[in-house]
Order: sequence, then C-alpha cells, then structure tokens
Amino acid sequence: MTDSIFSASAKHLYLIDGSGFIFRAYHALPPMTRHDGTPINAVMGFSNMLFKLLKDLDDNARPSHLACIFDRARKTFRNDIYPEYKAHRPAAPEDLVPQFPIIHEAVKAFNIPAIDAAGFEADDIIATYARLAEAEGFTVTIVSSDKDLMQLVGDKIEMFDSMKNRRIGPDEVFEKFGVGPEKVIEVQALSGDAADNVPGVPGVGMETASIVISRFSLEEILNLNEASLQIVITLVKKELQQLEDDIHSLVGHKFKITSAEETGVAFFETLGLKGGKKNDKGKYKLINTETLKHMTAEGLGVAAKLMEFRRLRKCPNIIEKIRDDADMARISRELVTLKCDVPDLPDIETLRLKDIDPETILPFLEEQGFRSLQGKVLSHMDADVSASYQASATAAPEEIDYETVTTMDQLNRWISDISAAFQVTIDTETTSLNAMRAKSSRKSLLGSRNLARIISANSV
Repeated sequence: MTDSIFSASAKHLYLIDGSGFIFRAYHALPPMTRHDGTPINAVMGFSNMLFKLLKDLDDNARPSHLACIFDRARKTFRNDIYPEYKAHRPAAPEDLVPQFPIIHEAVKAFNIPAIDAAGFEADDIIATYARLAEAEGFTVTIVSSDKDLMQLVGDKIEMFDSMKNRRIGPDEVFEKFGVGPEKVIEVQALSGDAADNVPGVPGVGMETASIVISRFSLEEILNLNEASLQIVITLVKKELQQLEDDIHSLVGHKFKITSAEETGVAFFETLGLKGGKKNDKGKYKLINTETLKHMTAEGLGVAAKLMEFRRLRKCPNIIEKIRDDADMARISRELVTLKCDVPDLPDIETLRLKDIDPETILPFLEEQGFRSLQGKVLSHMDADVSASYQASATAAPEEIDYETVTTMDQLNRWISDISAAFQVTIDTETTSLNAMRAKSSRKSLLGSRNLARIISANSV
C-alpha cells in the first residue's frame, strides 16, 4: 500500500466508496452461489477487497475514523433537475440485486459503519463528510478512483485507488482534467459525462473545456456581453500570436503553423525529429495529438507549444458554443456539483475505527462459505483469539444417525422426512466408471447435518 500524501495525523478519516467497490467486485468474479442458492460473487469480492484494505491500514498508517458509503436508490434530487440524468443506465443485474443487503451485512460484520441517504448519491455523502472533517482539522482519504470525486481533492483531502495502489492528489487531478481540483466542476459541466447522461455543451470535449476554463471561469463566459466577448477574443488572438512567435523562434524560421506540410518540414527536416508520416503524394500528414504528447513527454517544448496553439485556436468558437447553450451549461454544472450538506448523517465521531469483532465476522464468513477469507481474518487476529476459534472449529463433529433403507416402508418414511428439507444431497454408487455399462449399486441421501440414509439398489 502506497503511503498517504499526508503525514501521520491523530485525526484521519477514510471514506470508502462502497458502491464503487460493489461493481468492481461483481465484474471481477464469475457467478457463484451460497449453500442456499443465493448469488454471492459480489459479496465475496467485496469482502476480500474490504479486508485487504483494513489489513493494509493496520500494517501501515491506521486511520482514526472510517466509514463505507453507499447509494440507496437510483432516483435522487438530480433527477428533479434533469429527468434524463442516468436514465439510460440499465437496471442492476438480476443476480446482483439480492447481494446488496448481504454486502451491507458484510460491512457491519467487519465493524464498520455503512451509510446511505435517501435522495442523495454516495458521492454527495462522501463530499459532505469530507468537507465537515476538513473543517474540523481532519485529513481525509477517499477510497475510490471515481473522477466525479476529484473536485474534492485539496490540501487536506486525497483519493486512493485501492485496485491500482495509487494515491490521487492535485497533480494527478491536473493530469486527468488539465486543470486543478477547484476547476474540475466547470470542465465537467462543459464536457458532460456520457456515463451519467450529463449533457454538457455539444461539441465541447474535456481537452477544449480545460483550455477555456484554465483562462476564464464558466461564470465569466456565461455573463459575457458582445463587447466583453470581443475583448476576450482579442486576448486569445494575442496569446496565439505569442505562441506562434515562440514556435518560430524554436524552429529557427517562420512557417505556416496551420499547414500540415510546412509544420512537418519544420519538425522532421529542420529540427530532425522522428515520427513524421507522409501521404501518397509525398506530403507530410498532420502531426497527431498522441505524437505531440509523446514528444512533450520527452521534453520537446516546441511540441508542447504546438499542442497548446491548436487547442487555443478553438477557444473563440468554444466560447460562442457555451454562450449559445448557456442553459445546458448551467444545468450540467448543477448536476456534476457534489452536495456538501447532506442532512441527518451520523456524527463524524460515530465513525471512529473499531477492531474487527471475531464474534461477528467469523460466523458471517462461515455462513457465506468464505473459508479462505475466514482463514486470512483469523491469521490477522491476535494469536489467542485465533487459537480459541480454531479449537472450537476443530471440536468433535456431531454424531450422525445413519440408517440403511431396505424396505419400502423405510423409504416412504424417509421421503416424508426430507420433503420439508430445503435441499437434499444425493450420492450414487455404481458398479463401473464406464457410464454406458455402470449400474446403480446404492444411493446415499443426506437431508440434514445429522440425518443420513443409505438405499441399497436391490432392497427397494
């Protein structure tokens, strides 16, 4: 587990994005069922992920407070703002639905508060706790990789992607959005989000949105009148001219930057860079963004400036689009802004991290049939607790009542006894391993833990 970007603190709150954990767990494991037929693949994956996190925290920097946050229902206040919000998402898979309450049981079995709220998403609850904790002097770690939560990152709030063992701070947010955490909301409002059906402004992607928002706030753009718009366009043109002059200076001569051929000659012949591609007529093709990013990563400032020039050229048109779709930009901003005032949540002090209680977690894992995880939990506990439980688990088994069925009366009585059982186990003994030649010699039936019958094939 990578170290937190924060130094050790007596007040450190961990907030687990439980809903995110659920879907990662569900898609990571194949279908599997419990002894009673209940699907449990998501429960197993979730429980393993949760225990690994708790173990890693015990082995490293144990936080003072921790909670697992969930969505409660699909309909939230955002659907009142924009009815189409997440409307295109399919219902949860049929075999996942019965696992939701068991996952909540798992969280409680691990002695962790499981929190949700009617009308709000898990992200809103996380945002509320994060801001409250920050105001009370806590450092906060949000266990999630969800980009929607990156607007919360700051001096006292980080994110942690437990699957990739990666901490997410302001630098990582800038790498993702091209702006700092404080401007993520505005970039998302313009670029929209297809996954959540947030419309954004048509024709505006994340890269162009970040170029605009890094220079002007969304509110400034929305409030521009015609005179102010012309001032903005003039400023953009001046910046473009400065970028053009810088590129010419780095290459050593002037050329038409908007020409693929002239730019190709400047980069691949004048500067001798590699990676140039030509068309069938022997002319250089446009240098694509990925090539420019690769060049920039290698420290070529001229590539970075060309990439910036291309993006900035789109600014005037993007600003016009934003003004034309101002209402949609405002709606989208409201949709992507996380609520920091979800009411009636448990007090932060109730989230203080407690030790795992063997009397709760071990029977839960036993019921689910998670023997491997049960062993891991036991090995992590104090030696005396582990030894005590192992002793009880290896106690002498109950005596089983076996009876050989040799008459029809016995068989009918046995059928009556097991008809009320939830399930019956049948084992067939045959005279050969060859399926075409084998004949049944006897059948063994188990109807409960201490009641079994053996039926001879020749007796009934």
